[in-house]
Amino acid sequence: METPVAEPRPKTFRTTDVECAAYLIVLGWELSQHERRSNRSLFHFLPEAARAAEDFYDAANPYQKFAETMRALKQQMNESRASRAEGGAR
Repeated sequence: METPVAEPRPKTFRTTDVECAAYLIVLGWELSQHERRSNRSLFHFLPEAARAAEDFYDAANPYQKFAETMRALKQQMNESRASRAEGGAR
């Protein structure tokens, strides 16, 4: 019988979700590193922040609703800007 090998603990919890990163910071988690990969940001936190990040995605979490609302408003703003640009190009 083989002895199970423990997986190494990740050095950091990482996310590309800026709303989730902001949520963790509001909760008091320190951003340990930020890096750019191609056209995206990667935010690093202590591994223990992963549990708090899971809570962020709970639909009952008011911060999640706030983030969803912000994304919807940004989309409306971008669509309005695009339609104005199309109208001005005619």
